[in-house]
Amino acid sequence: MARELYSLFILALAAEIKEVRGKTTKTDTRKWANTFFDALAEEAVKARLAVDLDDALTLVIPAFARYNLLPKEYSSETEEEEDDTARSTGATGVGIQP
Repeated sequence: MARELYSLFILALAAEIKEVRGKTTKTDTRKWANTFFDALAEEAVKARLAVDLDDALTLVIPAFARYNLLPKEYSSETEEEEDDTARSTGATGVGIQP
């Protein structure tokens, strides 16, 4: 039941997000990795809603896919610099605009 509620919460969150930021890279274990999605997944693991990162991503990714918010390409160096600036100023990796 808790996993379903978390998935619905993430779906509601995704419905309000205009753009997902974060650094997107290609990894050995997964085709794509994004720092924003990894952070959400890590929180699900910490809350014991998932057993590992991959399990948690199955709770997170579908909601963002539903709203066409998945990264379409790897991050450029410029985007990485913007993310570093956002982190140093305390900004989050999510652009939410009502």
